[in-house]
Order: sequence, then C-alpha cells, then structure tokens
Amino acid sequence: MSDYLQQYDTQLWALYRQTLFEISPEFYIPSSGAVITACNPEGHILSQGANQQRMAELKQQLRERDLTYQSLVGMSPDQQHQEPSLLIECNRDQALKLCQQYRQNAYFWLSKGQLWLVPALHPGPKVAMGSLRQRLVTSQLE
Repeated sequence: MSDYLQQYDTQLWALYRQTLFEISPEFYIPSSGAVITACNPEGHILSQGANQQRMAELKQQLRERDLTYQSLVGMSPDQQHQEPSLLIECNRDQALKLCQQYRQNAYFWLSKGQLWLVPALHPGPKVAMGSLRQRLVTSQLE
C-alpha cells in the first residue's frame, strides 16, 4: 500500500471512530447486530441518487433474507457528514459479507450494548468504541 493510501486509510479510520448515530424515538437496541451502510463505497463520495439506490438494494436484500433491520444515520460529531445506515440483526459473518459486497471499509458491531469498529476490506484489528448508548442522538427520521 502506498504511503498516501496508508495515510488516507488512517485518517478515514480516525473519522469512523468519532461516529455518532442519529436514531428515531422508536429505535431499540438488540443484543447484537451490525451497523452497515451501502453509501460511499471504499470512502469515495457518490451522488445522493447513487447512494439512495445502493441503500434500496441493501434493504431489498435484507428483506429477501428475512433479516430484521432499523434505520439510523451515521454522522460526524459536527453533523457535516451523514450517511444513512442500518442496524441489522445478523451474525458477524453475514455483516462481513454484506460489507464486502457493498465495498465498505468497515462496519460497527454491537454486542451486549458495546460497540466495536471492525475492518471489512483490509486486515486490521477491531477497535472497542464503548457503549452504543453514548453515541446515540435521538431525532425524527423520515
């Protein structure tokens, strides 16, 4: 990997570690699952329309597999960057396969209320991020 790509990945990983999640009042926290988006594959920003299409495809695939999911928005602390996401009640193998299919660098794994940042496309250690509840911002989602 070039020095530029390694620096880019390091910066992107640092941003992922700051992620907050905007949820609806009806949101519930399952015992385990994965927060995944289909937006902006490999960190490359796509148009709103392209991202909407990718999210629609992901939701359809989850319905076909009978996997339960809830909508939420992953966002930077200043809310300047936001990505529609899904908290999917699945196992880690399913989460990894979905991330690889949608070319996502990482996903957030939830287990017993604790959140982990897990690499999906490149090898690396998972990172403990503490309680999911500490990263939740409640608002009305459409």
